[in-house]
Amino acid sequence: MKTFHSGNLKTLLLCVFSLCLTLLGLTLFSCKRDDKPVDPCRDAKLFEADFTIKEHVGDSLVETDVVLAYNLVTIEAKEDYDSYEWSIGGDTRTYTSKSVTLRYLDDAVGPIDVSLVAKKKPSECLPTDPGIDVVRKRFTVLPWGQAPIIGRYRGYFGSDNARRDPQVVEVAFVPEEVMPGSPPSAFGSFVFININKGCNPDAKHLTRTLERGARTIWYQGFVGEGCLNPSAWFGLQGNDTLKVSFSQKVNANVETRTADTFTGTRVR
Repeated sequence: MKTFHSGNLKTLLLCVFSLCLTLLGLTLFSCKRDDKPVDPCRDAKLFEADFTIKEHVGDSLVETDVVLAYNLVTIEAKEDYDSYEWSIGGDTRTYTSKSVTLRYLDDAVGPIDVSLVAKKKPSECLPTDPGIDVVRKRFTVLPWGQAPIIGRYRGYFGSDNARRDPQVVEVAFVPEEVMPGSPPSAFGSFVFININKGCNPDAKHLTRTLERGARTIWYQGFVGEGCLNPSAWFGLQGNDTLKVSFSQKVNANVETRTADTFTGTRVR
């Protein structure tokens, strides 16, 4: 039978006592830290306004700094302010709503300067904040034939998992005969080569473009060698990356469709 010496008991009690003191200290420290009041003005900042410029492409709004002639463009403050005062291009009107939607025709092709004078009651944390800010930006109205999305892009279809079959997809613009008295940039077709893979639209029955923008286009193709009635969204990211999401018929004899993507970099 083992004997439990008093020295061992004393050592054990000292260890337990030390552990209790440690835990008590940590608890008190934690409570003290949690009870420290939070400074309500810690994240206070001077008032800064901002706004976005977006082109209408179908029922989508695409943030951009270029828009095609005849498309709608919406200029909108990013947040709610107490007042707005817009100055837009050579327009002599002053707009005072949170957003403004305008359409620019051929006679407005070129840069459009936009300025916003916004006011908002300053935070109590910053009583010296004047509560006013002026923001200036610029966008450019382009003829259809100068859309930045036009070009040739080398990349891969999403269905090519191994990335062994590089392809080139082209977005081109073909002017059409202009009716007398009509603005020239309002006519023409965007043509898409190799969406779907192998699709080469017939020049006499060009791709039907349903919604067009400077950086984003939605279209459906119908007639052409190798075309399987594709329906696609083209989007230009930055200046040189094209992303396409599309669907196509499985083959020319059935209506069943399949989805695919394409990502490519501009070919210089």
